[in-house]
Amino acid sequence: MNWKDWLASPGCHAVFERAAQMARKQAERYGIPQKLLPEPNGTPPRGLSEARASSIQAMVNTLWLYAMEKASDWEQHHAFAALCAQGEERLAMFVASRYIRHLLDRARTQEVSPAKALYRRLRQCLQNHNAVTYRLIGRYAVYACARGHPVDDMKVDETWVPAESYSQWPAPPSFPGSPYGLSREEAVSVACHFWREVVRRLGKPCWVPVRELTRYLLTHVPVAPSQREVLFCELSLEDEEDRNLEAQIPVRADQERALLRQNVPRLAQKLVAGWDERERAVFYAKYALGWNLTDIAKISTHRGPSGAQYLLQQLTRRVQDFCLLWSGLSSFDEDRELLQDFLEEVLNVCKSAWESRRGK
Repeated sequence: MNWKDWLASPGCHAVFERAAQMARKQAERYGIPQKLLPEPNGTPPRGLSEARASSIQAMVNTLWLYAMEKASDWEQHHAFAALCAQGEERLAMFVASRYIRHLLDRARTQEVSPAKALYRRLRQCLQNHNAVTYRLIGRYAVYACARGHPVDDMKVDETWVPAESYSQWPAPPSFPGSPYGLSREEAVSVACHFWREVVRRLGKPCWVPVRELTRYLLTHVPVAPSQREVLFCELSLEDEEDRNLEAQIPVRADQERALLRQNVPRLAQKLVAGWDERERAVFYAKYALGWNLTDIAKISTHRGPSGAQYLLQQLTRRVQDFCLLWSGLSSFDEDRELLQDFLEEVLNVCKSAWESRRGK
């Protein structure tokens, strides 16, 4: 059975109910704006329990539609049989976490910078498509629709740089009302139209930066940023990728994992940034030194082990929530070596806090 077969079966409903509950909790923890979450349709609920049930059902419907949209891609990179063998809880966790990552991406980019949101969408659509050759050249993500042309002979200095405003160029032949509604085939069609126009003006095939494709599209389909709420997680997590969006862009799935491995120290700093000294010291004492709860309570200022245990449970949940958002760290596609490196780096960050509390 594959993803689409499973999604068409009645047996998937229980998994989506569980995924909806997970997604609701994750959305609350990460402070995702309410306007990005699905809203119930129909008659307004008459009580709290009915409102809760309607909210969960709306999330179930949205998750199912999202899964249908992603089924083909998931089958290539996350085979259904492999996830199904790990149990329904893993399936629910996978669907919920992928949807939450999608919402976080929308909240961090589309609601703040439409250009970045469109850029990311185009990048996702052009990667690994058989009609497009996608590469990294220097700092830039570039592509070519070069069937019949030796793309390996294209030089870096032939990367397209426009000499005039894109407003003077012909508009794309077809484009959806919202640039965020681009399907993969629509994005590739528009990208190839732009590439052919560049080649016509330049007189030879070349690499075209995805950045320039984004600028061209936004010139002809202008979109203004909208107001949005600040994500809770952004108060302590600075998104470095947003400041240098084209510096390091994975082309293949294995490159994404390799890039994550290079950034383990930065991810550890992101996770621990919102912890105070006591929380860092407790986490280090437990998982680096193996202290018992009674001893941990002494440095955490709790009266007894139950308070220390509750704090540790909270910290462990924060780590789990954070790991859900990163391939290789989350439980459903865990890379044990990568996870171990990440946790060791977290402990290194926490060590100084433990030494400070230990000396008091």
